[in-house]
Amino acid sequence: MEKIGIFCSASENIDKVYFESARQIGEWMGQKGKTLIYGGASLGLMECIARAVKENGGKVIGVVPAKPGGERQSKHSVRRRNSHPQFE
Repeated sequence: MEKIGIFCSASENIDKVYFESARQIGEWMGQKGKTLIYGGASLGLMECIARAVKENGGKVIGVVPAKPGGERQSKHSVRRRNSHPQFE
């Protein structure tokens, strides 16, 4: 399995033990050359795991809901990026 989808919280108001677990999973994924597919947020556990994957040599794909041509987000369409801009 080369690509692994993980969707988790974008909240910062979570016990630190979960951040440590997310970091460890991200490190493992990066070291094994895996690709993370995640919710695309640059907050909370999503940012933590994406940063760890990228810093350890893995790839990151953020899937962000977006309304085509619109300002508001929609749950019916997605925008795919090869990596989150913050981690490029």
